[in-house]
Amino acid sequence: MQWFRNFHIEKKIASLVAILIIFMMAIGGTAYYAGQVMADKAKELYNDRLLPVQWLNDGRNQFRAGEAEVLQVILAPNDSAKEKKLLEEINSRAIAVDKLLADYEKTKLDPYEIERLPKLKEELRLYRIERIKALELVTEKKKQEAYMVFAEKG
Repeated sequence: MQWFRNFHIEKKIASLVAILIIFMMAIGGTAYYAGQVMADKAKELYNDRLLPVQWLNDGRNQFRAGEAEVLQVILAPNDSAKEKKLLEEINSRAIAVDKLLADYEKTKLDPYEIERLPKLKEELRLYRIERIKALELVTEKKKQEAYMVFAEKG
């Protein structure tokens, strides 16, 4: 340490400033790296956890609205134009549910989700078959039978 005491004041200040700059660069680099890691984790959280929850909730809402429209077709006295409009909405909601499930399937799924997704798809397929049967009965003017089929299996 004696060699440092022998330096002139300007050399001491310059060396302390140089050391300060080195430490500040190290701290800044560490903070930048930690910020990048945090940003990557936040993107992963958003893309693989938050968006799928929104998609599943939206899919559930679309599904329930489609189910309500099926019941409206079956139970309410509708003219053919309104019935046609409801059937178009039911089909568009089914397409929306399929798109949301496809988006969900593209995310990083955990083992529980991997196990449950095929079951969900199979149940959805079976539901749609029964819904089609019920809607066919409606077009044949057999609304009571349509309701029984839909209420029992749909």
